[in-house]
Amino acid sequence: MLFYISLVFIMFPVVTFSQTQACVKLTLVPLQENVISLLENSFLNVTFGIDASSCPFRTSYAITVNTRTLDGKSEYDGSMTLLDGTCSDTRNTSVRCISPTGPGQLYRKVNRSHVQTQWEWKWKDPQSGRFMNNRKELNLNVLYTPSVISMTINGHEANSRQLINEGQINISCLFDKGNPPADCSLLDRNRKQLHHLRSENLLIYSLTVQCQDEWPVLHCEGKGSDKNRSVSLLVKCRPQFVDKHPKVISDTEYEKWIFNVRAHTTKLESCFLSSLPLEENSNKEIKCTLTGDPPDLLLTVDLNKEDSDKEGEWTLSLLNEKGFSDPLVFSKISRSTNMILLMLRILRFSTHLA
Repeated sequence: MLFYISLVFIMFPVVTFSQTQACVKLTLVPLQENVISLLENSFLNVTFGIDASSCPFRTSYAITVNTRTLDGKSEYDGSMTLLDGTCSDTRNTSVRCISPTGPGQLYRKVNRSHVQTQWEWKWKDPQSGRFMNNRKELNLNVLYTPSVISMTINGHEANSRQLINEGQINISCLFDKGNPPADCSLLDRNRKQLHHLRSENLLIYSLTVQCQDEWPVLHCEGKGSDKNRSVSLLVKCRPQFVDKHPKVISDTEYEKWIFNVRAHTTKLESCFLSSLPLEENSNKEIKCTLTGDPPDLLLTVDLNKEDSDKEGEWTLSLLNEKGFSDPLVFSKISRSTNMILLMLRILRFSTHLA
């Protein structure tokens, strides 16, 4: 006797893990791509929600938002849940429900360290009973201007005025080239380019400065930068006369001579005045003061009536810690002679009018 066994296979619908994941989608509005460009210190504003219209079930969802930084750390932005059509959010975070039923909104300030925002959503599959999750990323392209991080002279951080010895000096400028990267340059006092960077962040340049040269003013700048550095180099030198003749301010009791002088300091150790031809005791120390901001200074020489009334050639020398200036030789007429010449000019003018 033969027995026949019939096996009947009943096919039950099976929803796989990947299929269930695929039907639950996160939408970001109004973004169409996975990258967004925005200015530093502006706000990332994204509306998001769950689209489960193609899923064969209804369930609740928990959405967590984090922003990742360059060093791999993660900053918590906030969370939101959708339960039975009701939206709820965490207080005092950057995530909120726009309405009682959703969708949600992320509104947070970004800086140059932020590279990506991540949404992770979780739910329970009612058919399998398994907890499932998915994730979506939005890459951040944060735009910011270049800036000068540091400027050094011979290895020392530069101030607005830098005291140096004459000879070769080494300048370095460290830049943050910004995003998008900008060109950076070293410029002289006339804005002429001395050196230029396109890809590197560190600029290194050398030049030689002598006392008799024009003392450099240097600028480290990035194109479009709002944070640059400049330095005026003060060379340790003997005082240098710029004017060849003084501006004279006279009164009945005194006379002042004023000269433009170049020096790295306003400190004078002494000031000597001589009349020519040299006579006994004709070389004497007098009162002199330097005022202003180095290197462009004003020298004021105070003279008494006896000295100021002499006419002829004079020699003036200044002394600071680097030594004596080259002597300045100039001619000067006395106040009485000046008065006579003035009267003669007035007389000629009066005669001409007559």
